[in-house]
Amino acid sequence: MENSNESVLHSAVVKEELNDYSSCIKDVALKERGYVATRLPVFIKDFESIVANADASIKRLGELTKDNEEFQLYLDTLGIVHKKIIHTSRNTVDSIPSEEDLYFTFVIQKERLDNIKRISKILMQIEDELLIEREVKKEKISLNTPKLVGSLLIFCLILLVLAFWQMSQAFRSKQRLIRKLYKHESELEDALSEINKNKDELINARTIERFKIISDLMPQFVWTANPDGALDFFSQSVFNYSGLTKEEIMRDGWLQIVHPDDREANITKWEEAVNTGQPFHLEHRFKKSDGTYRWQLSRAVRVNNENGKVQMWVGTSTDIHENILFQAELERQVEERTKLLKEVNIDLEKSNTELAQFAFVASHDLQEPLRKIQTFSTMILDREAANLSESGKEFFKRIRESSSRMKQLITDILVFSKTGNMEEVSNDVDVDLLVREIANPSLLNDEIKLVDITSKLPVIKGVYFQIHQIFSNLINNAIKFNKANNELIITISSKKIIGKESGIKNAVPEKWYYVIEFSDNGIGFENQHKVKMFQVFQQLHPKEKYQGTGIGLALVKKIIEQHQGFIDARGELNVGATFYLYFPVEPNTNKS
Repeated sequence: MENSNESVLHSAVVKEELNDYSSCIKDVALKERGYVATRLPVFIKDFESIVANADASIKRLGELTKDNEEFQLYLDTLGIVHKKIIHTSRNTVDSIPSEEDLYFTFVIQKERLDNIKRISKILMQIEDELLIEREVKKEKISLNTPKLVGSLLIFCLILLVLAFWQMSQAFRSKQRLIRKLYKHESELEDALSEINKNKDELINARTIERFKIISDLMPQFVWTANPDGALDFFSQSVFNYSGLTKEEIMRDGWLQIVHPDDREANITKWEEAVNTGQPFHLEHRFKKSDGTYRWQLSRAVRVNNENGKVQMWVGTSTDIHENILFQAELERQVEERTKLLKEVNIDLEKSNTELAQFAFVASHDLQEPLRKIQTFSTMILDREAANLSESGKEFFKRIRESSSRMKQLITDILVFSKTGNMEEVSNDVDVDLLVREIANPSLLNDEIKLVDITSKLPVIKGVYFQIHQIFSNLINNAIKFNKANNELIITISSKKIIGKESGIKNAVPEKWYYVIEFSDNGIGFENQHKVKMFQVFQQLHPKEKYQGTGIGLALVKKIIEQHQGFIDARGELNVGATFYLYFPVEPNTNKS
């Protein structure tokens, strides 16, 4: 009996520890959300203390139930979700993420807390079943003890009676004794039958009583209903919250604490659940004793008897008022951001229109004066050369060269600005065929000794004109930066590579890319300058020695990025340069 009492007490301790852990992990989430919503230090003042209590509580549960394999399996799952909640809460408190990430973080945290509640409920059911089993065992032991003592007493009495009547009477006394034994046996059987009959009712009554005691200790509202949906029990927290007595709620109905705007939905949802047997789930507002309303999340499930019929409904209502307010604030901020974004888009469209107007002016009005400057400076040099000094001739040559560079610069700027316009329809572009056309010896500078395409170049999805411009610019760039008296050799090859092995920071890890390597044996460059090399108007070499506007490679980079690709380069001074062009592999291209 002592062992039986200890086992019953042990189950009660486990259930109490489960309730403590649920309270701790809920406090962790509340502290986290309170701090994020208000930024007040008071919410994280005892944050680590609550986390430590939660960790200690789950550890104690493991020690208390180490001999229960089923409990341990669910407890392991609970531990995994617990660690994720603690880890995410610490990260959120230490470094509050962006609003978008914060929203998804709270959604994930809510799902994890729901998992904690679900697992805790399962563990509580396991311990309840074990507790009932132990109490039944205790009842049996309690019943067997007096039976054993009574049986021994009866046995001793029989022995005494037999001994006495054997000495005093013979056969008749023995017959009387046998009749008495049969009579007592029948009475004992009747008593045992009556005990067995009332045992289940006694266990059910005690279980209900324990349920009511536990419900009164919970912060959530707990309530039950009969199979027809009529509510017949409310935990003490309902009366404390509403300020109503049990008699007032039973007399005037429980709907009096529900907000008038939510009553119709409440009735509809509850009737639907009772009629279909499906779980009840509703967010609605409950009236406090001070007349204010707070949002509650109410849930209820049916409890079936051994025949599968509804025996009762058990429901809870949890305060979610702060969560609703927080969600409403998030929606308001999203609406404001959306409105701001629309305004920014309108301003951007205006800027684009102004930029298009500027491009028109640059392509017409600015180039016309430049053409006149070039024409008149050429005419002066041709017709008035005899009347000009040598320095005057040099000045006019510089004017003509500067106007030519200015015209080229305007042309490059227009091309660069129009490259952002992807209205052209993308098609399959055979890069191998395109490069061979550009590298036609009859069209290339005599300085190029060889354009060597060492492997078949791929077919990519893109705008033909823009892809053509990439390789034209690279070839012209190689010609321009060739070493003096050097026979220029350009080598082009291709291969496929997966993003995670490319070494490119912004590449999609699981996406495949074509890598086209473009190498030359020109003057090269120092690798620390490669970022500057792809910027607009940036030149690594003096303009007097190498003509250009500093837009060519920037244009190449812009076109490749518009095609969702990347460009990288490596060089060695006076040895040469290699450009790596990454284009995404499109599954619908006709060639590979």
